[in-house]
Amino acid sequence: MEIRINEETVDITLEDEQVLGDVVDGIQDWLALNGYTVTAVRKDAEEIRLGARLEWQDDPVDEISKLEITALHPADLIVEKLTAAIQYLDLIREEGDPSSPVIADLLKGADDVSEMIDDALLSRTSASVSFGSRFKTLVHATGIPVGEVSVEGFSEFLNYIGELMAVLHSRLRELTDPVNELTASAPLLRDVLEKTGDIAVLLQTGEDSKALGYLIRFLEVSQKMLRLVHNLGQHAVIDLSTLTVDGTPIEEFTAELNVHLLELSQAMEAGDTVLIGDLLEYEIAPRLSALLSTLETGGVL
Repeated sequence: MEIRINEETVDITLEDEQVLGDVVDGIQDWLALNGYTVTAVRKDAEEIRLGARLEWQDDPVDEISKLEITALHPADLIVEKLTAAIQYLDLIREEGDPSSPVIADLLKGADDVSEMIDDALLSRTSASVSFGSRFKTLVHATGIPVGEVSVEGFSEFLNYIGELMAVLHSRLRELTDPVNELTASAPLLRDVLEKTGDIAVLLQTGEDSKALGYLIRFLEVSQKMLRLVHNLGQHAVIDLSTLTVDGTPIEEFTAELNVHLLELSQAMEAGDTVLIGDLLEYEIAPRLSALLSTLETGGVL
């Protein structure tokens, strides 16, 4: 039996596998060790449903001539989800009529899209803001799923779709063009770092609302930079393995920095202005500055 993975013939020796289920299990385990997920399987050009295992798991191996596997890296899966979510939201925005049956039909898939959005956007370098949950809440606020259209609710929903699409497009660029996105984000990081002193003053003088705006922007830009550094190293776009920040390997350094950013997010939620100021001044800003310096001297920026 010929086995092809992502259109490339691979040399896999079958030992005791007599049925298709055992072969697929073995290939899935092997791919998982390399960070890949099986997304489609075809036997002799016939698509088999991975979720309907009982239909094919006992098919004899000696009756199959060719097995074709499609497998994706987690980053590729996220790109697929981001692209699908963007296309879905674009259809809603293009239709734009809350009374349209097309909109009603599209919103039937809102729960699945909400989950897909969060699968794509939430990560180890993100705070726990759930864009998908907000999307789902606004879908229900339109009244469309229960046949009671709210024009005001639909208008707010469309506004959020615009904001959400900007986030999705930005995250897609992080994965598909991380080098240029990192270069474009570096000046933004320098700008928010310059404003850390302003944030402390605003908190001390009771201007919490203005300080919160600066803090949210600070978190957004900082987390974006960490995601980009992670993506560059994870997918070998640029070799970061030799870079250290203050003597610490860059991957370990960014992981520690991310812990402090999550602490900052939690301090913001708790309204702990003293902890916010301390984290910014003593933990986060110096580390971000050191990271920028390392990326510059290392020729990444």
